[in-house]
Amino acid sequence: MCMKKFLIIALTIIIAFFSQADTIIEMEPYGGVYRIQCSINGAKMKLIFDTGASNVCISLPMAEYLFDNGYINANDIKGSGKSSVADGRIVNNIRIILKDIQIGNVHLHNVEAVVLESQNAPLLFGQSAIKKLGKFEIKGNNLIIHNSNGQTQEELIAELYEKLSKAIDNGLESQVIEYYGKLYSLNALDDIGIYLYAVQLYLTEDCDEALSVLNQIEDVGFVLQENCNLYNLLGSIYFSKFELDKAIQYYKRSIDYEKDPMERIEDKKSIGDSYYCLKDWKNAREWYFQAWYDFAKLNNVSVEYLMADCYNTLKKKQKSIRTDKIDYLLSQITICAYKCGEIGISTLIENMKKLAMANNRYARQYLRDLDLDFYD
Repeated sequence: MCMKKFLIIALTIIIAFFSQADTIIEMEPYGGVYRIQCSINGAKMKLIFDTGASNVCISLPMAEYLFDNGYINANDIKGSGKSSVADGRIVNNIRIILKDIQIGNVHLHNVEAVVLESQNAPLLFGQSAIKKLGKFEIKGNNLIIHNSNGQTQEELIAELYEKLSKAIDNGLESQVIEYYGKLYSLNALDDIGIYLYAVQLYLTEDCDEALSVLNQIEDVGFVLQENCNLYNLLGSIYFSKFELDKAIQYYKRSIDYEKDPMERIEDKKSIGDSYYCLKDWKNAREWYFQAWYDFAKLNNVSVEYLMADCYNTLKKKQKSIRTDKIDYLLSQITICAYKCGEIGISTLIENMKKLAMANNRYARQYLRDLDLDFYD
């Protein structure tokens, strides 16, 4: 065997061995605790290894340094809040996402961190990062991170994708979130995967985390081309957060990208709902009517035909196309017409009673809320 071939084989064996070996990191004693050398998005620093802290914590001056030097940007900022510190005080904070923390040869992706305004705030390596290490132990000054069952990262990712697929097939929502989260932390999701993970987070009402995840999408155009309606998702998230102006903005953008005409109708309904919550009755009525009109046009019928359908006055040979959503839209149009002053209270109640008699459940509920009997 020639020397070159031998070296290649030996190097392959060494790489394979170390890819499955434990990672050992020497920690620095520091006032009764330990500090670890790490790199945050490429910036070198030392953090206190603190299993009792919920998050990675950095000081405001350190965060400003990271921002000013391009290690973090505006998209990494999640929002603000308050935290309790060791002496019991409540302090203001800013929550950010750190895309990469490296300790030794281990990379932790998309770690939540808290920026504390105090000049003397400790720099902590807390649970938001520690939980991503997997199995570890501390022996003396050494942090030992155990390899997961001797797997390479590629094998672990393949296993997680297999588990994710089975969880989706079996409708196991909590497991779907768990496996998406693990793949996300390993930076193993492409832009479509990130979008789908954000959808799952939204469905479980974790809107802040969904927004944070969506900020990691690199090619928005590609996601839209793959029929992933990113703008509709953003509209729905902001609607849930009651940030209605933003919701309207994204729903309107969604209409331009949505290919399914029924989904465009849904977007217009959602814009109507947003204006309704803002008590902008005129705009709400306009968007509800656009959605209602589009439904009639999509089904090749006139507005008059759809109106007769909703009031149960179609002729015998005419086919009903009415849906629960159409009932909702017509009841909302009627309410908004009253709120705008276009009809009086007596006309509102009369029309709602007619709709209720035609089994419109929204009209019935509205009359119940007014303590009225729709049979009168």
